[in-house]
Amino acid sequence: METENKAPAEWIQALPEQLRDAPFLGKASSPEDAVAKLAHAAKLVGTSIRIPGEDATDDDRAAFYNKLAEVPGVAKLPLSDDEDGLAAILAKLGAPDTPDGYKPPELEGFEWDQATFENLRKYAKDAGMTTRQFDKFARQLAQEQLANSQASANARDEARKALRLDWGDTLEAREALIRGWMDKSEAPAFLREQLDGGNLPLETMNWLHSIAKQFKGEVNPISKDGQQPRPTLDPAEAREKIQATLRDLTSMSPVDPRYADLNKKLVEYHRLANAGSAA
Repeated sequence: METENKAPAEWIQALPEQLRDAPFLGKASSPEDAVAKLAHAAKLVGTSIRIPGEDATDDDRAAFYNKLAEVPGVAKLPLSDDEDGLAAILAKLGAPDTPDGYKPPELEGFEWDQATFENLRKYAKDAGMTTRQFDKFARQLAQEQLANSQASANARDEARKALRLDWGDTLEAREALIRGWMDKSEAPAFLREQLDGGNLPLETMNWLHSIAKQFKGEVNPISKDGQQPRPTLDPAEAREKIQATLRDLTSMSPVDPRYADLNKKLVEYHRLANAGSAA
């Protein structure tokens, strides 16, 4: 080309007049530079999205937003009252179309209550949660429920141990007496549930037993399975029986027909007296 070695001003002057001020040519340092700028501009035009001007029509704006929606990671920010726009952006973020799109996270030792989980799904859908947000939220709830259940089970075990240590073999008989008093006095249902669930501490059980004892003879003891329990002695009562039996045995001849029977009872009294400490 004849203009290749000319200075910038000279090669531009060699162009037709109508091209001298054309975009990308006036500032080009050489014909090659001009060609490169034109190629780059053509590439940009092919991949660019033109922002609608003030005179743009509704169709122009709609086409602009639709074009933007095709770009990964780009979404139109909806107005506060644009329910459809909000639903669209939540869908892009990962919100499911229906509550069934939320899946229950699996935790070892935990099983979801179906009705509770269905309600949780509905609340999540109404709140516009993504599946990732829901998984974290539901997993945290499940972990807390699992921890609370374990803590409750541990507390029940400790309460039972304390009762057994204090009451010995009289535990079931005393509980039965308390149940009988509760039935007769029409105690609140929640109190009976706490008793049957083993959730009442030793102090409360002692208090309930002290009340129930005042009505002994007026109420029918009831075991947890509804049966009449076998009467027994608590450790303190058993120790009293030991002393009385020993007094009887020391004043009794071994050939006395009652002697062998008293010895058998003495062994049983010792077992009952030590029942609490052995628990």
